[in-house]
Amino acid sequence: MPQRIDVPGHGEVEFPDDMSDEQIAAAIRKSMTATTPATAPGTLSRFGTGLMDQVYGIGQLVSRAMEATPPGKALKTVTAPIQEAMGIPTNIDKAITEREQAYQASRGPDAGMDWARIAGNVVNPALAVRGAGVAATLPQRMMAGAKQGAVSQATMPVTGEDFWTDKATQVGLGAGAGAVAGPLADLSPRKSVPTT
Repeated sequence: MPQRIDVPGHGEVEFPDDMSDEQIAAAIRKSMTATTPATAPGTLSRFGTGLMDQVYGIGQLVSRAMEATPPGKALKTVTAPIQEAMGIPTNIDKAITEREQAYQASRGPDAGMDWARIAGNVVNPALAVRGAGVAATLPQRMMAGAKQGAVSQATMPVTGEDFWTDKATQVGLGAGAGAVAGPLADLSPRKSVPTT
């Protein structure tokens, strides 16, 4: 009777009954080494991942919003076969989770802060409208920063189990960080802004 072992990242794997624990461990190590990429993604690739994060996040947000309304549910029922035919994932949450797991696995353990991906998130042209206008006072700059942070985080993907709670947390943290960072974005001396 074969031995069944749960191997992280591979699921349940069968091994011959006559294999020793040491042989099974060696086979698992060999399999893990064979599936681990030789090199981590480069800076440009990580930057591109950051750019795409918000594209995935917007898709996930639209999908979840559609699921929350009867017309949206009906539309998703109609579009699902078309998506499948085109090779577009119908379960966006699963696609996002698998994308993130594959990305993190490719970076390897102890990869540290991913500054290139963060830079891709920050300069994403999908959010180019967020910086329109100049706020004259500190409270206005804080409010503008809070709005920018909230919108930025609203468009980021969620990989947790409770989408709407996680999304609210993302938006709240983004707004808070934006309120602090907004006034710091322009430290140059300002001319007085006419109020007429």
